[in-house]
Amino acid sequence: MLQSLRFCSARCTGDRNSPNWRNTRTSERTVICKRTTIFTIIVVGFIYYEINVHNFSWYTNNSGGPCKISKKDMMDLLSLSQDTSIVLNRLKINHFLVYGSLWGGLRNNGPLPWDTDFDFGIFYNEIIKYSEQEVKDKFKAFDINCYYSYRFGFYRVTRGSARGDLMIFRDYYNNGWMHRIGVEAYLAFVNYRKFHVFPAHLVKLPLDSSPFGRVNVSIPHGGVEIQRYFYPHDWWKISKPGGCINHFV
Repeated sequence: MLQSLRFCSARCTGDRNSPNWRNTRTSERTVICKRTTIFTIIVVGFIYYEINVHNFSWYTNNSGGPCKISKKDMMDLLSLSQDTSIVLNRLKINHFLVYGSLWGGLRNNGPLPWDTDFDFGIFYNEIIKYSEQEVKDKFKAFDINCYYSYRFGFYRVTRGSARGDLMIFRDYYNNGWMHRIGVEAYLAFVNYRKFHVFPAHLVKLPLDSSPFGRVNVSIPHGGVEIQRYFYPHDWWKISKPGGCINHFV
């Protein structure tokens, strides 16, 4: 009883020298700290998940772009895609149309009228045979600038106003599913597993081809089937810039 009275006295009078008062304050701070940490983890986890379940690809978010790029830009794009395909063929690297470029090949026999770049998919086990410098040198012979993005896991090629991305895919776990490589594939693994993974049989060699501007480029088996995995919410339609709703492709 006496000990209880001392404790109550310390709480009421603010006797900070009391061991009970110090222990109580420490306990309260510990509880607050734990609750704050848990709340922060929940909020950060929710934000991370919300970000990852959205598709941030240029193809589906080009709302402010023009319905049609200039003739010069399109000529640059066609020329770059042709020479890129030639370089890859010389390196014996199979490549196939992916993302918006696949729609372009299937519907337009070339890039979509508003597309400002092209996307080829390539195989990790083929590109890994060459060093980064060897790849750059091969493209340099065609006056094409080339660099590897460790963040996104692709080679970007540029010349003039045109650019293209060579997306590297790999069956990481030998389980029949192709994954994009790159640091971001780990940091944003939810997003990449939702929008950048597809069955390996869709790109099992040999592949059919489709005209893409001035050159024929391979396409995945089933044509648009692979779009079910890239764009699961609206895979059946072509995303167009704002103001191009009535533009037919």
